[in-house]
Order: sequence, then structure tokens, then C-alpha cells
Amino acid sequence: MDRTTLETLVGVTGTTLDDVFKISVLRKDVHVTVDGFAIIPFMGLTSWVIGLETLLR
Repeated sequence: MDRTTLETLVGVTGTTLDDVFKISVLRKDVHVTVDGFAIIPFMGLTSWVIGLETLLR
């Protein structure tokens, strides 16, 4: 599967650093609080997958 097809299926654009391709998706379905403070998705609630760019060609 190529990179463009994978990004289309997931609905998110990935990033590449060296030979590593990463797609990260914010988790809006998870509600977390720490000491009464709500942790929002942009504070690190994500799911991600990585792969070698050479495998996605």
C-alpha cells in the first residue's frame, strides 16, 4: 500500500522523518482528568502508527 492510499483511508496526513512515516490521530473519545484537571487531546491523547517509508512504496 502506498502512502497516499494509507492517508486517504485514515483521513489524516502523515509525516516523514528520515525513513520513518508516522500518522498520529487525536483521541477525542477518551476523557482523562488528573487531579481534577481535564487533559485535552492536544496535550498528548493520541493514537499513532509508524512504518518505514521504503515499505510504503
